[in-house]
Amino acid sequence: MPDRPIEPTSHTPLVPALRWTAHSIVLAVGSLLILLAWQPQIIYRLPGTLLSLALAGLPILYFYYASFRKSDPRLVLGAVILLIAATSLLVFFTRGHESPFFIVYILVLFLSSVLYSSTVALLLTLLAMIMYIGAILLYPSRPDPESLNSALIVTRLAILSVSGWLISRLAGYRIAIEGESARRQQLLNDLSRAYDELASQNATIESQAASLEDLNNDLQQTVEQLERKKAALEKSDAERSILFNVARTMSAGDNLEFVINCTLLQLTQIFEGVAIMVRLFDPESADLLTMASWGDSSRTCSCLREGDSCPEEDCIAARTGEMFIMTNRDTDPLCPCTEQASDIRSYICAPLTPAGRIEGVITMTSAQPDAFSVEQIRLFEVIVDQAAMAIQRAILFEQVRDMSLRDPLTRLYNHTFFFQRLGEEIERARRTDTPLALIVFDVDNFKMINDTLGHLAGDHVLKVIAQTVRENVRAMDTVARSGGEEFAVILPNTDAGGGMVVGEKLRALMESLEHEYKSRAAVTVSIGVAVYPQDGTDQEGLVHQADMRMYEAKQSGKNCVKGPPPAI
Repeated sequence: MPDRPIEPTSHTPLVPALRWTAHSIVLAVGSLLILLAWQPQIIYRLPGTLLSLALAGLPILYFYYASFRKSDPRLVLGAVILLIAATSLLVFFTRGHESPFFIVYILVLFLSSVLYSSTVALLLTLLAMIMYIGAILLYPSRPDPESLNSALIVTRLAILSVSGWLISRLAGYRIAIEGESARRQQLLNDLSRAYDELASQNATIESQAASLEDLNNDLQQTVEQLERKKAALEKSDAERSILFNVARTMSAGDNLEFVINCTLLQLTQIFEGVAIMVRLFDPESADLLTMASWGDSSRTCSCLREGDSCPEEDCIAARTGEMFIMTNRDTDPLCPCTEQASDIRSYICAPLTPAGRIEGVITMTSAQPDAFSVEQIRLFEVIVDQAAMAIQRAILFEQVRDMSLRDPLTRLYNHTFFFQRLGEEIERARRTDTPLALIVFDVDNFKMINDTLGHLAGDHVLKVIAQTVRENVRAMDTVARSGGEEFAVILPNTDAGGGMVVGEKLRALMESLEHEYKSRAAVTVSIGVAVYPQDGTDQEGLVHQADMRMYEAKQSGKNCVKGPPPAI
């Protein structure tokens, strides 16, 4: 804001008039004293002189009173006229036309110029001239007319005329000056009011600006909060989308291998530049077996590579059931299974505990320290929990499926799976134009073992037979317990000669089979061999032909192998 304009000092027109009146009184008193010293004979007319001064003092006092009380200007004009009259009396009593108080006329006229317009000043001048002439003519001791000082009278009248004209001009100038002063005063007042309004508006604007600034800050904070909420919602939506896709993908299949591969695929799409391993407990060894891995294998130690195993005591997460996190190898404790992998700088191992039971662990490693943020760790933990449920469901499904396809005693495939697999192998042999051999054998005198040694001994013998056969055939071969003490073996890509060789091998193994009851019950088997396509082109034909030859072996004294006749 600019500086406030300087306010002028306000004066009423009466203030200078009062000042000039005081000067006039002093001049009048001084003139009287000079007159008394100059012409002592005036003392004889002193009562009249004092009366004139008293008459002059009355309008002067009234003028003071009217000025302070701001009376009607017409009453003040009457006081001025009375002052002129009193001056005329003073002239009358002080030698008439030679009176030294003539100067009072000039002072009174000058006072009128301060109070009134030029016209009023001229009229007052005319009145003063008339009263002066009257005072001269009425002077009681004047001599004959020839004794009058005409030059002095004319001079004084001229002085009054010129003074009146000058005073009227001064009055005009005064009025113009007062008008200009009033105009300037009004302008200054307008400027002052404008300044006050501008200051008020500026204060209002500053207040509004401060309010707007506060509002802007509040809006900025609100926008920042909304941005944070938006980012959190977008992040939450993205996480929900990821988790939804993970759950949908994992629930798309019940095969354990499929679920594990889906878990790896989802994790590698979310986390970049990492190596991920899925390890499950081996039901036989109770060790953690690496089922699948993804990423740079150089960042995994031997126990984390696919197909390798890790003892449970070497995995903190598997042992405690809590997620193990190593954000920086140089500062954080190490898991025993990563001690030999110096290039692993960050490591997370989360247990798979879908129902409170640890099924395995999922590990994620990185060659960079502090590679995983808190949000990534939390998201990884949520995905692992979903993977745990999917893996448990796949394991249970495979267990149920395995129970429906395997014999619970020997853990060999049952008759249903055997018949289905035989049809599949016949179809494959037909497409590839390759041979297929089927071996069917029955344990000789097995009823006697049950009757003499008990069913527990018979079950033991069957399990040993199943294990021996499974260990002595190829991985591509299918071994099944087709019923009771009867077994079957499907041999893909095997002709009649190969089938006879395998049959004889199994017969010899059974004859020398070591088991708990060998001293009281020797084990022998009767074996029948059938070959596709010579002996049949479907399951029923091959099984029937193999059964016929097994019965033939029993009728031939048991403990022997019967197969197709040699080709001529």
